[in-house]
Amino acid sequence: MQANSIKPVKSWRSGGTSNFANWYLGNRVTRIDELKVGDVLFDDSNQFDALNLCCITSIKPERNICYAVFCNPYNINEKRVAGDHEFAIWDFDLSEGHFGNKYFRALKEEVTA
Repeated sequence: MQANSIKPVKSWRSGGTSNFANWYLGNRVTRIDELKVGDVLFDDSNQFDALNLCCITSIKPERNICYAVFCNPYNINEKRVAGDHEFAIWDFDLSEGHFGNKYFRALKEEVTA
């Protein structure tokens, strides 16, 4: 899937989130050093045939790892569902698409007055 800055994302996967509340697909993230805590990403999981939003919760650059949690597209400060837990994203997951996963920046439509 290529970056799309014109239309809100509609999932191309059978599982995961289906309504992304006007989040847009940005560029693919391929390195830990491209991320900061609070960044929101699309997790395109080939392994689970799912597309979800996740929020970066911590980064350990010395270990080449960051942590994220699936988030609610309407309020990224909330988990997608109550049972979601923090998960690890290794640098090789980003660069090699381990298990067929790819991560893309999630961009939110800005409201202008």
